[in-house]
Amino acid sequence: MGIFMLTLFFFWLILNGQITREIIIIGFTITFSIGYFAYKHTRLSIALEKLIFKKILYIIEYLIILVIEVIKANISMIKLVLSPSYKEIKPKLTYINVDLKPD
Repeated sequence: MGIFMLTLFFFWLILNGQITREIIIIGFTITFSIGYFAYKHTRLSIALEKLIFKKILYIIEYLIILVIEVIKANISMIKLVLSPSYKEIKPKLTYINVDLKPD
């Protein structure tokens, strides 16, 4: 019942804003009840939790790489715009006529 219950428990603690013995006991009881219900009456399992956790790590890795690449692209564009040869670049819109027929 691992990650799901721990997440709920820490969410409970964050929402309370203080940590006392009573809050920990009540939070653990509620978290255990919700976790038990979720595991018993849904398809949630330890294997599925591990898979979800793995996918979340891949998503975080992807987002980090995406942010780095966007920053690199922006730096490249700044170098291009601030370079003396920028005046030689003449941007324009190009229209292409395509004859498409419906199926």
